Amino acid sequence: MPDNQSHDDATDPLHPVDPKKARGQAADLLGFMAGVTFDLGGGEVWELPNPAFLDTEQRKRYRDYLREMNALDTELIDHPLVEGKKVERTIYPYLKDGQDYDPDEQLCIALMGSRAIYDKFLAAGGVPGQIDTHWKLMQRQLEERTKIDSKSN
Repeated sequence: MPDNQSHDDATDPLHPVDPKKARGQAADLLGFMAGVTFDLGGGEVWELPNPAFLDTEQRKRYRDYLREMNALDTELIDHPLVEGKKVERTIYPYLKDGQDYDPDEQLCIALMGSRAIYDKFLAAGGVPGQIDTHWKLMQRQLEERTKIDSKSN
């Protein structure tokens, strides 16, 4: 191979691409964000990956977070249509074991991997709700691209 050709070309089966580069290339080609990198100050950064690109540990912590959301405190209330019937619903504002529970904060901690990183994120001006907002934006970009692609077929 001539020296001026790149070994990073994903279309060259003889020279596989680095998985992280492949994620970025896929996101670029499909027109959605692969992730958002946050400056935590002091030269430290943290990347929120697209939900499709969570690493193994983040996926595990995210599933644990979802299980936690399913275990929030509930209450029985009267069914709105069936007299005498009760239905269970999650108490809002959210409580877990009778204590305040902030799902946005818990999602951040789960994805970031530690309270220390989350505290740095807050100190740098981040807010808990923006993580879920960024994920919704990434999902919308992917859905819009999928719609465009399905119309062109």
